[in-house]
Amino acid sequence: MQKSLSCGVFRVKVYNDKGGLLPEQGRGAFAKVIIDKYPSLPVEEVGRLMDPELRENFIARVFIYSEWCRLLNEEVSRKAIIDFHSRHKYLLMAHSQRH
Repeated sequence: MQKSLSCGVFRVKVYNDKGGLLPEQGRGAFAKVIIDKYPSLPVEEVGRLMDPELRENFIARVFIYSEWCRLLNEEVSRKAIIDFHSRHKYLLMAHSQRH
């Protein structure tokens, strides 16, 4: 949930050990652990899903991530990786050309 100290993904208030508000913004504690452990996992805040373009992009990333996980659970071959990349080339490049 957006701005949640546990589950907020973006623009969450960060406090120091004494309870003072820090100038930088961060992630909720649970969201941070999940995102650090699974950096490729598609995540989005509920409020941002009201934007049709963001929602469409998020749903596409969820389905492609699911396909990628299925591929990794099978016997991975060079052909399977090339086929996956060929199907999703432009989305992958839009996300990160370097990777």
